[in-house]
Amino acid sequence: MGGDGWVLAGDAATFLDPVFSTGVFLALAMGIRAAAAVDRALARHGRVDARDLARYEKESRKLVQRFRRFVYNFYDPVFFEAFCTPDPPTPMRRAVTTVLAGGVESPPLSLRIWTRLMLWGVGFDRFRRRIGLGPKPEAARREPTAA
Repeated sequence: MGGDGWVLAGDAATFLDPVFSTGVFLALAMGIRAAAAVDRALARHGRVDARDLARYEKESRKLVQRFRRFVYNFYDPVFFEAFCTPDPPTPMRRAVTTVLAGGVESPPLSLRIWTRLMLWGVGFDRFRRRIGLGPKPEAARREPTAA
């Protein structure tokens, strides 16, 4: 995400998905971190070297990874079916909407635990369905309609 004399932020550094509108949040959050890293480097030795951006890159990758899990799982039929039921579990809905609203920088322990359990459960259900032990996702079961 950066090198000697340059740094990338937001969609220039990584792109996830336009549906979730994470680009604006990531651009702002990463931009603030990049600016702080550049400011520290310039104050310290008058230039920006790749090593000056190591902390920025680590923190930015962590933010992107938190979003990436939701984006990739959202498009999985098992996750989509679970989340789009008429009455999804409140902790699940709260976890997803908190992350999508940008609450990924310092999530509370309860949210981190619920998110891991939810994604583990979706992965387990996906595996069960793949090997034929569970029902197919709702979208896959629908009968084709006549034109």
